[in-house]
Amino acid sequence: MRALERLGNGGFVVGLQLLEIASLAPRGHGLRSAAPPFMQDLHRVTGQHILLAVCDGDEAVLVERLSARGAAVVKYRVGGRLPLIGTGIGIALLAHAGRIRKQALAGADDAACVRRLLATVRTDGVCAVTVPNPLRSRPTAMSTGARRRERRVR
Repeated sequence: MRALERLGNGGFVVGLQLLEIASLAPRGHGLRSAAPPFMQDLHRVTGQHILLAVCDGDEAVLVERLSARGAAVVKYRVGGRLPLIGTGIGIALLAHAGRIRKQALAGADDAACVRRLLATVRTDGVCAVTVPNPLRSRPTAMSTGARRRERRVR
């Protein structure tokens, strides 16, 4: 057991020792313990991959993932980073992120298209679609989901 393990092709992957140390990090434990029941419900209903990610600068870090056999192949892995612009999970996160949204839009090639996607997610409250990706030079399809925030009655 080492921090890194060498693959047959000469590359390296995270070893069990480093994985064990990383699993002890307290950041994200509350989220990772609270989210699974809701993720499992979504997984049962949709039969699709369910991703949980958090913003970190101009990227999203995948915190948890439930995979589905019949769903489209995705290259995302827990601990991996995804761009906020051009991915469904990124659009869902950006729809409710003020300052980060402005920074991300400043560097977007298709800022007008991204604004329309964000507005749809915010206005409709729940957006769950898999469509050809309207953003140039990104994955060919994107799925986006976001939950409506509950409003308190005064």
